Amino acid sequence: MAKKGNKFIGPQPADFEPTGINAWLGLGRPFDWDSWLSRGAILAGILAAAVTAFVRDQQGMEGTAATMAGINLGLNMILSYMIGRELDPDRRVGGLIGCGLTLLASFFLEAGNPLVLLWLLFILRMFTRTSGDRHRIADNVLIIAIAVYLGKEGYWLYPLTTGAFYALESQISEGYGRSLYLAAIALAGTALAEYNILDNSLSLIYLLLLAVFFIIFLPELRVALYVHARGDKNNKVLNPRRLQVAQGSFILMCFVIILFHGDSQVLALLPAILTAIGCGLWLLVCLIRKQVDFTIEKR
Repeated sequence: MAKKGNKFIGPQPADFEPTGINAWLGLGRPFDWDSWLSRGAILAGILAAAVTAFVRDQQGMEGTAATMAGINLGLNMILSYMIGRELDPDRRVGGLIGCGLTLLASFFLEAGNPLVLLWLLFILRMFTRTSGDRHRIADNVLIIAIAVYLGKEGYWLYPLTTGAFYALESQISEGYGRSLYLAAIALAGTALAEYNILDNSLSLIYLLLLAVFFIIFLPELRVALYVHARGDKNNKVLNPRRLQVAQGSFILMCFVIILFHGDSQVLALLPAILTAIGCGLWLLVCLIRKQVDFTIEKR
């Protein structure tokens, strides 16, 4: 007698049987070393980290602090490029533009929080499934642990937003039913959060930046219907609806978190926002040059 299927598991990637680390980590993606864009982003991040550490040391910063400043800047650049690959899987140049903008923002404004960017990267991958797999145990531990930690630091919207994203993921096309349980766990993390311990004021210049980000990035949601990128593990064309949900959730998350938590989270999320602007600008260039393929591939 055949074993009864579990209705909560949800659709699984076709022709992919997770083994080894893949059974625990579903959202990990390898770097494409054959792409000069990927190599350039990694090398630029490493070089910028070394130069920044040296400059900060020459400016009188204590050695350990200077080294950490360099490492944070390098991580911000690499993570911004990786986020760009999720926001626009078909066009990597946008992520590279964001990587360059992140270099300037991180060096002159000390913007970017690698923990926040890592959390965002895995949230986006959970929606887009560019890895070709769904989120698994290690992914969920990472996402929820970072959200709860940020909540304890006073940014209580992160565990709340994480719970909302898990709940949303369970309901969209090819959603994973058990995400509802994960949503409950993330929401429970809000009980550990600290409230009203931070200055949540927001500068007008950052509101204007959000407006620019929204206007430039919004066309990505339309073009996402014609996505041609494929999942790394299953080689299936990405689900355009899931990509649109990822992009829309990213926009909404940036506005909500920044409006509630103020300037500090503008700086934390600035590399991602600049990367989104880079993706939108490069999409505009591609549209002007008629390099966007408006055919719909069969999934």
